[in-house]
Amino acid sequence: MYNCLNQVRASYDKGFKCIKYEQNLNGELVIYLKNFESEKIETLYCDDKQEINEIKYFIDLN
Repeated sequence: MYNCLNQVRASYDKGFKCIKYEQNLNGELVIYLKNFESEKIETLYCDDKQEINEIKYFIDLN
């Protein structure tokens, strides 16, 4: 549990920031992260409803 949230936190620790997140028609959260120094982009997917709320809260605070 909280695998996606841990991935988001680890990406933030590496200098990535969320540039956008959205839920697709299946209820899955798609998170787009970008490191503005290296110009790298990561895309993460999460389908755990409880974890999705935690991720949105984390991103909105940071």
